[in-house]
Amino acid sequence: MSKRTRSNYVPGNAPGVPYASNFSAGAGAALVDSVPVERIKTLPEEGYADLMDRFVLPVLARCRHDLWTHVEGDFVPIEGVGPETRSGIHSVLYSGADFLRCLSLVARCRHDGGLGGLTLDDLPLQREYPNIVHSRESAPAGTVVVSMGFIESEIKFRELTWYFLQFGFDVLVIEHRGQGYSSRETSDPNVQSMTDWRNYETDFVAALCQTRKAFNPPAPLLLYGHSMGGAIAAAIEEDYPSLFARAVLSAPMMTPQLKAPAMALYPVAAALVAAGKGKERVLSFPDFDPNGAAEDKGASSLARLSWYYAHRAGDPHWHLSSPSYDWGLAALRMDRYVLSPRNVRRIDTPTLLFQAGLDSWVRPSAENFFVDEARRAGVPIHFYNVPQGRHELFFEKPPMLAKYIGTLLGFFLAASR
Repeated sequence: MSKRTRSNYVPGNAPGVPYASNFSAGAGAALVDSVPVERIKTLPEEGYADLMDRFVLPVLARCRHDLWTHVEGDFVPIEGVGPETRSGIHSVLYSGADFLRCLSLVARCRHDGGLGGLTLDDLPLQREYPNIVHSRESAPAGTVVVSMGFIESEIKFRELTWYFLQFGFDVLVIEHRGQGYSSRETSDPNVQSMTDWRNYETDFVAALCQTRKAFNPPAPLLLYGHSMGGAIAAAIEEDYPSLFARAVLSAPMMTPQLKAPAMALYPVAAALVAAGKGKERVLSFPDFDPNGAAEDKGASSLARLSWYYAHRAGDPHWHLSSPSYDWGLAALRMDRYVLSPRNVRRIDTPTLLFQAGLDSWVRPSAENFFVDEARRAGVPIHFYNVPQGRHELFFEKPPMLAKYIGTLLGFFLAASR
């Protein structure tokens, strides 16, 4: 796709042209530069936790590699977990080659590594085994690099990783500083703090570079950013325009949903940080509630949310629930940078932006502004509106989830063709 190709985006203020009434690109145009993907049958709601815990997680454990990247910062131990044994930015690489070797053992009914007795019929695979083998052995599809959202951790992306691996990708999930097992700037396990948003970007690139040096994962590199991670991904596209072959921004936090305009909150946050309250929790946010899945408005799949909350409950590294005031100020500064027309026009990476129609966490108007500016600059951008989708589109129910997964897979697969 050339840099001047017309995108599928239909601007929200176009007279007489509303957003599509179903899961579609713009007003229904087909997504170009995409490879057709066979119909995806995602993990069902019924028995979801059992499928994940008994089959998916043990297989993923066989192909995971944990890395820590040293970065500079004023880091402190997390309350409730004892002295830190590792410091820096934590990332997890899931090797497609190891995934294939694991499936081969299962196919031969090998009793090895805790997978004894399993057969391919037991595994909730979305593709026929010969197709998985062919897609990997003919040529790896590339490496998907995940930039996660606010207060999230690597475990939230394991189902998505499961799908990527079956289509020939390696997957690298990088936990931003202050999240998961990465080093923190505050000791409260419930609070996410960030002094300077630029650290998100430089940490991410440093972790990626270390992974490439240690493991040389297959090209092309493909960027997947969700929510806050979508804004970080957009900044990386602007500042490192040749680093990734393609990018997907899923419900990116170009501006969070706020009770007041961002311009009004900016000086308030700046004043609180200047007064020494930067590391304090924003008062309206509570501690992590292990029973909060039913009240979580981020996605419609209660089965997925319940599984995620149950795993989070047992590990303080996964108890994040609240921002600090310095995080709020850093987020506002990051969004201001990302939405700057001067910065948007530097993007050269073909990009697909998903917008959730029922998003309660980020403002669609900011996403629309970003896409409008990208189109004006000739950036190769595609826009998909999911009217009934909630913020965490990768945690939705089938069949919405199936179409979402199929669309982003097709977009990424086109980069390796």
